[in-house]
Amino acid sequence: MSSAYVRLSPRRQTGIEYSLLFFKDMYNRGIFNTLGGNGVRSAITGKMLLKMPLLLPPSEEGEKIASEVNLKVSNIEFRQAKLRKKITLLQELRGSLIHEAVTGTLDVARLG
Repeated sequence: MSSAYVRLSPRRQTGIEYSLLFFKDMYNRGIFNTLGGNGVRSAITGKMLLKMPLLLPPSEEGEKIASEVNLKVSNIEFRQAKLRKKITLLQELRGSLIHEAVTGTLDVARLG
């Protein structure tokens, strides 16, 4: 592994899923971007990460939270996939209607 990366290892095997979600959330909100400086190759050191507060609930509670979040994310991703499919079908229908109207196979006057 390159020295440009910081490797995090848990001291105990509890709360790993919760911690992963916690750090993903911080990444998604751009928090890490403000810590490493403004250079092209800005970096966050291990010392910086160790100074950051980590909200780590008791392991059972953290795993419940992680499980609930993962379930909701899966549900959202499933709904997004269904919506993407519907959007694609509507775009195809729109294109087909435009083609039929332009080529004269669709009687636009009869529709109105």
